[in-house]
Amino acid sequence: MARKRRGVSASAGKAFSQLTLELKTQITQQLAVHTSPDVISGELRTNENILISKNTIYRYLQQDRKNGGILYRQLPHSGKPYKRQSVNASRVAISGRIGIEQRLPMA
Repeated sequence: MARKRRGVSASAGKAFSQLTLELKTQITQQLAVHTSPDVISGELRTNENILISKNTIYRYLQQDRKNGGILYRQLPHSGKPYKRQSVNASRVAISGRIGIEQRLPMA
């Protein structure tokens, strides 16, 4: 309610405050070899004990893109969303198919 009256989000002034210059450099280096933010987040957690979510990295990349940056182009899919495979996708019929009941029995 108070946030609504102010017209500002709670963390507007603290956006990316946990991303130090050293951490931004490390993220940029790992993006240069097309590592996904999910993998970067996991490696930082296991190797350096730095807790940063993949969503924070994606938000950082979005902010960089809005400011004219090109970091998003270094994502594994160049910033394009992954294609989801549909469960209801129609299957391609095999031309000249012989049903199993019409095949010769195997010896």
